[in-house]
Amino acid sequence: MKITIDTSWQNIASFLLAMTPFFRNYRLPFINMNFATFWFLAVTLISFLSLIIKKRLSFSELFKSAVLPVIICMTAYMLLEYYLIDIRRIGSSVTAGNIYGLILYLLEIWGLLFAFYDCRMRGSFKANIVRISIVMSIVIYIQYILYYSMKVVLSKELLVPFSVIYEPSVANNVERMAMIYNGLFRPSAFFLEPSHFAAYGVIALGIALFESKSNRVAVFLTSAIVLSTSGLGIAAALLLWGIKAYLAINSLNRKRIVKVMTFCVLALLATIILYCTVDVFRQSINRVLINDDQNAISGRLWTSLFIDRLSGKNIYWGVGFRNRPISDYTGLPYYMTSIVELIYCQGWFGAILFGVMMGIAIYKMWSYGNVLNYSVMGLFVVWFVFGNIVTPYYLVKYLAFTFYEAN
Repeated sequence: MKITIDTSWQNIASFLLAMTPFFRNYRLPFINMNFATFWFLAVTLISFLSLIIKKRLSFSELFKSAVLPVIICMTAYMLLEYYLIDIRRIGSSVTAGNIYGLILYLLEIWGLLFAFYDCRMRGSFKANIVRISIVMSIVIYIQYILYYSMKVVLSKELLVPFSVIYEPSVANNVERMAMIYNGLFRPSAFFLEPSHFAAYGVIALGIALFESKSNRVAVFLTSAIVLSTSGLGIAAALLLWGIKAYLAINSLNRKRIVKVMTFCVLALLATIILYCTVDVFRQSINRVLINDDQNAISGRLWTSLFIDRLSGKNIYWGVGFRNRPISDYTGLPYYMTSIVELIYCQGWFGAILFGVMMGIAIYKMWSYGNVLNYSVMGLFVVWFVFGNIVTPYYLVKYLAFTFYEAN
């Protein structure tokens, strides 16, 4: 059997882009730049030059991306905001109060848009997302088996190697992050935490559900997401399966509808049985549904309290790009979900502008009629509200799904 490896530029570049959630953990020692940022700039520059050399660059084609108007408006707003508000360091993010960081950020976003301009790049990227997620899921299963059979916990230092070139925030997370939380084992493969794995894995789950005739890979990925105990991941997986079931019901005759409904009832019964008998499953569900200070939602949104402390023009214009408040405990900026950071840093003007433009983009995505792309935009909204995906190495997962593609 002959094994062939795709060595095209599109496949190599898309693989590097798909790996950026791992590369972002490291900083290149000699040029003092984040490893993911380096790859972004290298890949997007080569992609842009390739389009020019081959005379395939058409700015009208960029408008096939539903989010292009969002990026244009937010680019103009953030540059305007920089000059209208007082430049001061309320936070100590690497890019806070710093025009260099803002320009670099915008270059990365625009560069990614040009990289995914190529439909072959988008196709290879999706395939690589699935392959990497399958490997990560296998690691999740191995972690789970080792822990529950022999009480062996693979250390974070082993799963996230090369500590010498860690980003400072990553070093802090690896040192403090425990994989056993309130008696619950929470594997995350090579990601820093379960929610990072889940945010990545549900994209692959969407691809497996809507672009594959078999559901075997989808079931495999879903099980790994549940084992990771990520509350957001479980909720997102349920959303995707719900969309799949809805589409299946709408396209079936009466006999098959009965079969689908029977399957749903049996799945519900199995869920209830698992909830009552399997501790790890019960605790994972509780992290989403139980309303206390430690569930998946309240644990992320508490920093919205900082919005109430804004005063004067900062209420309207915000405090500046990624200019988050500092934690006295860690010495690093507080974690904020994307929507909280948007309101805090870009103010209510920026938040409203973004919301209106994204609403238009989502409507445009709906008009495209591509179920996978629209579902991924739904995942984007979930993680935008309850997670932090404003950085390019998280946004990269979603930008490839914003272009018009027929079903």
